[in-house]
Amino acid sequence: MIRAHMASFPPRRELMLKNIKAILPQVDRLFLTLNQFDRIPDEIAGNDRIHAVIPREDLKDVGKFAFPAEPDDLIFTMDDDLVYPEGYVAHMLSFTEFMDFDRTVISLHGLSVDPERPIGWRFYHFRAGLKSIRGVSRVGTGVALMKGTSYPPLAAMRGAEGFVDLRFALWQIARGTLMWAVPHTRGWVKGNAPQEIAHHALTNTTLAHPSPQLRREDAALKRSKASNDGLRYYQWKRTQKGRG
Repeated sequence: MIRAHMASFPPRRELMLKNIKAILPQVDRLFLTLNQFDRIPDEIAGNDRIHAVIPREDLKDVGKFAFPAEPDDLIFTMDDDLVYPEGYVAHMLSFTEFMDFDRTVISLHGLSVDPERPIGWRFYHFRAGLKSIRGVSRVGTGVALMKGTSYPPLAAMRGAEGFVDLRFALWQIARGTLMWAVPHTRGWVKGNAPQEIAHHALTNTTLAHPSPQLRREDAALKRSKASNDGLRYYQWKRTQKGRG
């Protein structure tokens, strides 16, 4: 099953509904966490291809990981403040044809450890475009694809609200999962949040006031970078042949 997983909250209701309209035709089912909602919006209530839940606690971005999955499911984790184009799902799925997805995660956004950079990371940003596949230690879970075998359980992600990408990366590295930033054109996926709610962006608020836990997990990730970090896919394939 091809699934989309998204989390939202009331100020982004209209953005969420636009994304659902764009993404639902591209997947089999959409799983939606409605943080802080009083009820399921009328526009999606009763749609048997949408599984929406209102959690007792605000899961924030961790809500993307609130649903159990089968090992063979192909899962797109998504953000409610991005614009996903027609053909997004097909483009991402095209990489499954030549990569072992039992222990692989791909994304349009990734970071590699780089001690020479001021903050210790080299960015492959989803807005900037990318010409070749690059191994990374951390992916953006708003533009990611994985099999159910690489989809972490909610219990593993709790406590990482606001910095879910860090926790996700540590979980994957501990399991030996390879993470890759994959090719795409500049501006293919865009931000969708108007200025009046842009301050709600978790990445902005979290990075502006990082918690001690965030700092610990960031430091831990820099110490335990992925085995393919910084490598292009063809370089990594050559190293695997040499080990055979």
